[in-house]
Amino acid sequence: MLMADKETAKPFIVEELITEFEQRFDIDEQRDEELYAQYAWEKDFDKSWEQLVDKDGVLQFIHQKDVIDTTSSFEGIAAQHGSEEGIQKRGVVRNLVIMFDTSDAMREVDFKPDRLHCAAGAVNGLIQGLFHQGPMTQLALISLRNKRSILVSKLGTPPSEQVELLDRTIKEGAEGIPSLQNGLEMALGILSGMPPYTTREVLVIFGSTKTFDPR
Repeated sequence: MLMADKETAKPFIVEELITEFEQRFDIDEQRDEELYAQYAWEKDFDKSWEQLVDKDGVLQFIHQKDVIDTTSSFEGIAAQHGSEEGIQKRGVVRNLVIMFDTSDAMREVDFKPDRLHCAAGAVNGLIQGLFHQGPMTQLALISLRNKRSILVSKLGTPPSEQVELLDRTIKEGAEGIPSLQNGLEMALGILSGMPPYTTREVLVIFGSTKTFDPR
């Protein structure tokens, strides 16, 4: 009977030891993870930015447990500005001013049929692509010729009208010397009144090797 009792007791003891070992192993493994968590080079490469989603203006992780809720921060900053709409998503509206060189230098034929028409074709494609990608894009065109900057189209002009106005400018031909300073000052004046949550960009298409500036 004693031998039988010992034999029946062995499986129970072995199972208990295995369970205790597994528990200790889990604890040690957890401690190791906590110990080495501070070393970035010990971790696998994690593209955490791929898990970010934009939900109602708040960045959140795809997994619910990793949600980053910044609503309270937004509300606090909005309160400082005295408005619940104080925080707006930057870059929703894109403001772009294109400065286009229409000086004598654009008559060169290193690009066929010449620099002027080659660059104009590229700008036409750019205009259509910009409005296709972002319907809220606002575009203005400035012509640089005869030491002056000429406003061809204002911000908010429809894309079809933008293309028509550019074609009309190209038909006038290339003439005189361009002035980068006058063009940049005009572009600055156009963009300075735009809200801070919009983009303010200037694209310069320049074929001349010189510029005639007031100072």
